Amino acid sequence: METRVAYAAVGAFVLLLSGLFIALALWLGSSFSQTQFTPYQILTRDSVAGLSVGSPVKFLGVQVGSVRSIELANAEQVRIVLDVNATTPVKTDTVATLTSQGVTGLSLIELSGGTASSPLLTADPKSDELPTIATRPSLLRRLDVAVSRTLDSVDQIAGQVKSVLNDQNQAELAKILSNLALVTETMAQERAQIAQVLENSVRVTASADKALARAPEVMNELNKTLIDVRRMTASFEQTSGRFGKLSDTLQSATTHTQEEIQLMRRSIQPQINLLLTQSTSTTRAIETLATEIKRDPSSLIRGAPVQQPGPGER
Repeated sequence: METRVAYAAVGAFVLLLSGLFIALALWLGSSFSQTQFTPYQILTRDSVAGLSVGSPVKFLGVQVGSVRSIELANAEQVRIVLDVNATTPVKTDTVATLTSQGVTGLSLIELSGGTASSPLLTADPKSDELPTIATRPSLLRRLDVAVSRTLDSVDQIAGQVKSVLNDQNQAELAKILSNLALVTETMAQERAQIAQVLENSVRVTASADKALARAPEVMNELNKTLIDVRRMTASFEQTSGRFGKLSDTLQSATTHTQEEIQLMRRSIQPQINLLLTQSTSTTRAIETLATEIKRDPSSLIRGAPVQQPGPGER
């Protein structure tokens, strides 16, 4: 009987302990399930190798959710559905990038961007589609594109080099190299003259340095000369002004003199005309007297003969 009682106690204890574990698990499960997630989707053309369901979703390095599902959307895109913590500020300008976790080869979804003034990303109420987060090419894809472009550029350059280095151009290049070798040999033979030229250049440079050293003194002299010229110019302008004033005065005096002459001429002209008339009459009387004296010199003593009155003049 005692053995059966001991077994029953142990069984009851085990059942009680199992119930406690089940209750704890349910409680912990219910507490974890209180976190709310918002579903989003991304459409990418990148390879999702290394990404799996349950892979973390991080926002600026902080884990905010996980990958729910991965499937093909069409022949060119892959649809990835994300469960993101509802408190995460996913904005309309937030972008998703597929990144690699170190050297393990596993991948995750990195969310970044989103300005404070941008609205939150929500689903279109007119469609059943999940809100779509914009994507940015992954680093590997960008490197692949860059390498492909670089290889294309290298191929183009190689083709251009091949087209440039044809037989004719190679012959011309050989001539250029030959001429360059000839010039080098000539310079080696004429190195004494080259040294003399270099020495003369050094002397010329030294002379130029001396001239530059005297440049401030020459500039000072030029400044003094310019100052003197400016003074002479100012004096000349003053003299020109005085000559102008004198010319105006002379012109005014000449005008006044001409007016006086005109006035005098007007006042004297009648007297001169009268004097000329009287002079003409006197000249005629003298000429008449001279003629009479010449005809009869005795008339100068006797006087002019008395004219006998004619008939009927008594």
